[in-house]
Amino acid sequence: MSASIDRVVDRVAALTGVPAHQIFSEQRTRPIADARAIAYYAARESTLWSFSRLGRAFGKDHTSVIHGCRQAAVRLSRDPALAAQVTALIRRTHADTGLPGPHDIDVIDLAAPLAAGCRRAAIGASPREVMCLGRAVMELWDIALAAEVFVQRVATARTDDDSNEARFVRALGTAITEEIDALRAPPETTNPHTSKERSA
Repeated sequence: MSASIDRVVDRVAALTGVPAHQIFSEQRTRPIADARAIAYYAARESTLWSFSRLGRAFGKDHTSVIHGCRQAAVRLSRDPALAAQVTALIRRTHADTGLPGPHDIDVIDLAAPLAAGCRRAAIGASPREVMCLGRAVMELWDIALAAEVFVQRVATARTDDDSNEARFVRALGTAITEEIDALRAPPETTNPHTSKERSA
């Protein structure tokens, strides 16, 4: 268990009155489930971890963390007093860990020159920018895996359907699977001398 996660859960326990061991438990009574959702949300906002990694830390599936974060976000949007307390909790955790907040760097602006092969941008990226970019990549990976599973299920359920919509879903599922497989494959190593010779 990460010290950061323990710290977040201890603070959520103090805030909600639900003991930390119950937040980590399988119990689903309303007060415990609400506290657990806030813990997911606070941990998500306090770290640079993906939903999958947070799920492992809490002993839960990543979809449970996603659902809990959404529930907490809705609750906090309706309860400004609780939202202020949770925000203060998150800021204290940032101060303890020295980690940047997850929303203080525009990862798209950061990624664009890196994707274009700009070495100066790669060399000049700070550790906190790299961490935020890494988190964004892991978020997209979680989304891609969820999309792959969803589209495959839909496509499997509609194998006998020959409508345009069904064919589109099957084609989309194939495309997503191919892209996921390409990302899972080890990177190709290119010899720069060979590349130059071929282009000559």
